[in-house]
Amino acid sequence: MTEPPFEDYYKREELLLKNAEITAECAMVLLNNELGGEIRGRKILVVGFGRIGKSLARILRDGGAAVTVSARRESHFAQIAEMGCSAVHTQKLYGKVAGFDAVVTSYVPVYGYETAVVPRYGRHGYGHYYTTTVATET
Repeated sequence: MTEPPFEDYYKREELLLKNAEITAECAMVLLNNELGGEIRGRKILVVGFGRIGKSLARILRDGGAAVTVSARRESHFAQIAEMGCSAVHTQKLYGKVAGFDAVVTSYVPVYGYETAVVPRYGRHGYGHYYTTTVATET
């Protein structure tokens, strides 16, 4: 008996892009629920400009949010601006997240979790980080 062929789906870009789109749409559902169903006019920070961050930034922008995207690579800033979003270097986020209605990230390496929900206490003493994936232990 021969084993079925193994295919590494992480090498198929079309599947990775579709997964990012679905994940971003799920993040929008979470945001809509948490923000009372209104994204238009909200200030949203998307941490990271990978596949998920790009998809989510587009969806948020199309929904009328004022979107800022953080990126680690300076080369991404032009792409972010071309999308109609503001850009900030990820290393320069310290002290700036309190000005946002929501902060969304798909990777937060804290507390031994690959992705986690971390409370954000901003200028009003409340708020949340919203993750795009479920917390998984590392």
